[in-house]
Amino acid sequence: MIRLMEWCNNYFAVLYERVSGASVDAESVTAPFVGRYAQGDIVRIHGAYNGTYEAMGAGECYTVKGYENGTLTLDRPLHTRAPYLLVAYCEPPATFATLAEDVAEYIAKAKGRAGLQSESIGGYSYSVASGGDGWQRVFSDDLAGYRVEAPTRLYYLRGALAWR
Repeated sequence: MIRLMEWCNNYFAVLYERVSGASVDAESVTAPFVGRYAQGDIVRIHGAYNGTYEAMGAGECYTVKGYENGTLTLDRPLHTRAPYLLVAYCEPPATFATLAEDVAEYIAKAKGRAGLQSESIGGYSYSVASGGDGWQRVFSDDLAGYRVEAPTRLYYLRGALAWR
């Protein structure tokens, strides 16, 4: 689902918080978090060395493996060592989650079929001759309503509330 969110430039951020004094150790981040996180939550984390919004890095999405005593455990190592973090809580709607499952299923079934001219896979037509990019072409109509422009790094927070 995260790959599809990134492709759509839509992270469905509903809450965010800015924390300082973060300590990063492999897949764990310890900070004075206000928000409460649970296993399976999706977060997008940006880092900065001076704490300003303008200095926040591009950010990446992670799946939460656990949260206990101010330590957030992620599904892979955090790519910033910055002491200031902006953490966005992302909550994709159920329709997007279902679409992500359909795309994942399509990709799995289409694997190894690149040499074929066309084939029907699970109700979707796969055609190399059409010049398509695989799943992007097949699901373009379904994804159109979710795609957004990305004018700035933090554009996706415009409708989110600060977690206080």
